[in-house]
Amino acid sequence: MSSLKSTKSWTPHAKTKIGRTLAIMSNKGGVGKSTITGLLATHLQKQGRRVGILDADIIGSTISRLFGLTDAIRGQDGVIVPAKTPAGIQLISSQLLLEKLDDPIVWRFPLVLDLIRQFYVDVLWGELDDLLIDLPPGTGDVTMTVLESLNVDGIIMVTTPQDMVQSLVGKGIQMATMIHKPILGVIENYSYFMCEQCQTRHDLFRSETTPYLWQTYGLRLLAQLPIRSDLPAILDHGKIETVTSPEMANVVKQLKE
Repeated sequence: MSSLKSTKSWTPHAKTKIGRTLAIMSNKGGVGKSTITGLLATHLQKQGRRVGILDADIIGSTISRLFGLTDAIRGQDGVIVPAKTPAGIQLISSQLLLEKLDDPIVWRFPLVLDLIRQFYVDVLWGELDDLLIDLPPGTGDVTMTVLESLNVDGIIMVTTPQDMVQSLVGKGIQMATMIHKPILGVIENYSYFMCEQCQTRHDLFRSETTPYLWQTYGLRLLAQLPIRSDLPAILDHGKIETVTSPEMANVVKQLKE
């Protein structure tokens, strides 16, 4: 394996001041990474923090739809102005550049990376307490370059209980270690289902032999999120800011500590 070369850091706009940059990462797609990014942003904002979301998943962008945003982002005086969610979270996403929701972005790596750079350098974020980076899945050039170039302060790893998923997420953990980026902890999504009738917890995807990813790599467990039957409809209607999650509120508390 070739060595990982250091990447030159990107500098945000002179009028942008960011207190903390957190990357939400998973080596596996479909684990709810964007949903967790949105929920984390929502619960940080409820604590009075100024929050921005940079959607770095250019090809598979979905997060703007979770907030019900459809208006195109705009330029002003030579800079890009981020969209604002109903609750005031600032957000930039490639989805807001498209005329139709189902228009594909068929770009090679250099164009993808250049757009992410513009989202960081040319966007007037103003003063933020937290900038959340919704990373694409995988450990390729885009993820590695973004983690290094944006001076990420910490990574939150997202997994699900399945053996195969945890094995893939483990590769992302190893990559973060190789480029010396601190992992703040692990969030396990789809961890269990709580029966509404009998109030019994059911671990649907975990086998008796499934190891705990956070224990395998000596990481902190931030939360185990349940499967919620009400969540898909809320997200489909772009109402993620109405969701209250005790588990995510506890994650915010741990990040503060």
